[in-house]
Amino acid sequence: MTMTFCGISDSGRRYIPTTGIRSARSLSGSVLALLTGLLLVCSGPLPVRAQQEMARAAALADSGMAHLDRGELDSARALFEQALAVSDNYFRAVLGLGRIALELEEDTPLEILNIFQEAVRLMPTSSEAHYNLALSFLHIARVDPIRGGVRSARKELALAIELNPSHPDAHYQLALIVFDRLDVPRPEEARDLLIHQVEAVPAHRDAWQKLLDVHMALGEWDDAARAAGELITLDPEATEAYPLLAGAFWQEERFDEAMRVFENYFGILDADELGLYLNIGYILTPDEQREYRTLDDEGRISYRNHYWAQRDPDPKTLVNERLLEHFIRVAWARLEFGEDWPWDARGDFYVRYGEPDIRTGQGRPFPEDFIDDDPFFRRAKREFYESMGLSPMQDTISASDGIGGRRSGFQDASGDTGPVGSVERTPERWIYRDRGVDMVFNDPVGRGRYMLTSNLHRQLMEQMEERLPIMSPEEDKIEYIDLMDVAITFRGSDGLTAVEYAFALLPEEFGSFRSLTGAWTTLDVDVRLFTPGWHEVTSTGDAARRIEVVPQVRIRGIPLFVDATRLEVEPGEYILATMLTDPETGRRAGSEEQIEVPDYSGDELMVSNILPAALITEVGPGREGRFIRGDLEVLPLPGRALQADQPLFIYYEAYNLSRDEFGATDYQVEYAISQAPEGQALMTRLFQGIRSIVTGRRGRVRIASSVTRQGISTDMASYLEIDLSDLRAETWELRLTITDLHTGVSRSSSLIFRTLPIRNEQDRQP
Repeated sequence: MTMTFCGISDSGRRYIPTTGIRSARSLSGSVLALLTGLLLVCSGPLPVRAQQEMARAAALADSGMAHLDRGELDSARALFEQALAVSDNYFRAVLGLGRIALELEEDTPLEILNIFQEAVRLMPTSSEAHYNLALSFLHIARVDPIRGGVRSARKELALAIELNPSHPDAHYQLALIVFDRLDVPRPEEARDLLIHQVEAVPAHRDAWQKLLDVHMALGEWDDAARAAGELITLDPEATEAYPLLAGAFWQEERFDEAMRVFENYFGILDADELGLYLNIGYILTPDEQREYRTLDDEGRISYRNHYWAQRDPDPKTLVNERLLEHFIRVAWARLEFGEDWPWDARGDFYVRYGEPDIRTGQGRPFPEDFIDDDPFFRRAKREFYESMGLSPMQDTISASDGIGGRRSGFQDASGDTGPVGSVERTPERWIYRDRGVDMVFNDPVGRGRYMLTSNLHRQLMEQMEERLPIMSPEEDKIEYIDLMDVAITFRGSDGLTAVEYAFALLPEEFGSFRSLTGAWTTLDVDVRLFTPGWHEVTSTGDAARRIEVVPQVRIRGIPLFVDATRLEVEPGEYILATMLTDPETGRRAGSEEQIEVPDYSGDELMVSNILPAALITEVGPGREGRFIRGDLEVLPLPGRALQADQPLFIYYEAYNLSRDEFGATDYQVEYAISQAPEGQALMTRLFQGIRSIVTGRRGRVRIASSVTRQGISTDMASYLEIDLSDLRAETWELRLTITDLHTGVSRSSSLIFRTLPIRNEQDRQP
């Protein structure tokens, strides 16, 4: 029985997208009743038998659609076939069989296409018929791009939207074509389509996901944040939305909100995925990686905290912006380059060095003329390769490398893209312009697994890890000041050893003058001791401290900020880590060194380290102050560098001197100054921030002196003032020896220091 249908729209039906092929729900019962009524109006009265057959076919089709919506495809197919046996051109049964064929893909693409073309013929005003016909055209485009399926799908989707402006999925499918499948994407058009889609179906998860992508592509960060928020509300397990939302906040410099998003994101990640964000091994140098791998969990946490604290560009804020940037990089490497766990070679570069200035390939334009003709880049590249011990000519990239602006895969005249796994993908060239770094990544098997293109590149990567620090715009904001410091050990209380740490800074480089009567600054002083396994032992805390310019401590006429702190610990090996921060300017100075803390609790003769001082004066009893040691005021000389005409003051202590039968001690103090010994790789911090590595043979002794002293205490503290005016500007070693004249036992301690030439005549010491 052949029927002629009047025009009817099925607008107003609700559809929630399911996984797999997007397919529409069946017509509702009310729409079916309306359709039956219109049939009677348009075709005239039907015979009773025909009405019974139509009702039977409708009931079977309704039941089939219900089974189809529950995913019971076999049952649905049987019911649709029964409906067609009753009424051989029943539209809804044809539509249902087409949906099953599209879902299972058991028929050929052309056979599936024919089913929906028949559905459109039966009901030309059905938006669902045009929508499913569009899906069948997209199915053809995936397997046979030559037929122009994308163009035809676009046309059918436009008709579906025209027939039903509130269609539950047509806007989304058309947006996919506009944004993803054309030769020249039109993100603005895709954005408008997706907005219509989420207005029609607010619970359309995939539409919100794509709208988030489009907003980010357009740089509409506020809108992207709103889209990501809606997506997370719909699906708290939508893991990709969290880092994209954080990235949107990051672009808007809403760092607090971005960090809160990551905190929520970390709460739903599994241990392996979370470990990618917390593991800093990806950005450490090889030597640091070896150290990091030896640490236990507690040590790694402490190491990470210290590592990121050193790189916080703005300690005044609650969020460490550099740490947040690292989270963004890891998230993007996972999303963009994570086809292999955790990412391919491009991800290694991205996490370590960030977004390249220029990235070509994968459809991106290739500014080869700009790069080849840019003298700044050529000079930076030459200097970079020279620092690596390589020649830039070894790494010349030519047109034969296949790098260009073409898109990977097959394309027909309409811009349809074929399978991308069938051919080698376009290589990518990454250029960090200011650093002169130029790298090429290739995907030799077309599986999205990129690698460096040659052994030379791998060699270069290894050397970059050693010599090129990680690059970060956030770290570039940090203004580091070189720190002059010295760590000296003395006997502490209750069998502990005291570590006394002193540092000096230039007023013009760190801090500001704050008063008319003197100069002082307020710094956050954080000095910490860690075990070699990075377990924190003790610290001074982060309390702000007022530090004065001490007028007596001058180098070449320049006064210094000088400060000192004291920590008492068990003897052993430690890492001494220091961070000084100006809370107003954000400037900072820091150091990190391994120190050996000796045990002074024994009974034998011992000598402390030598504390170099700019000035030592004797003061009366009862004086208090940061630099008071008993009856002495000792102003440290942290840089161990002084002007050649300045006297060198040294403070030292000796323990466990023996007494004679009258209770008196008798000992000899000797010192000798000679050139630093051969093989002594000394890195001396000079007041100008210059670091000098000094090696050389031990020279003859230039200054020597000895004195015999007596006392009554078995422990003694003393000092010497040494005239250096006869010494030239050089690196020297002072060796101090204490001999107990009762027992004949001697103990020594040494100090490396440097004398500087007189810069100006007015800087001569009085």
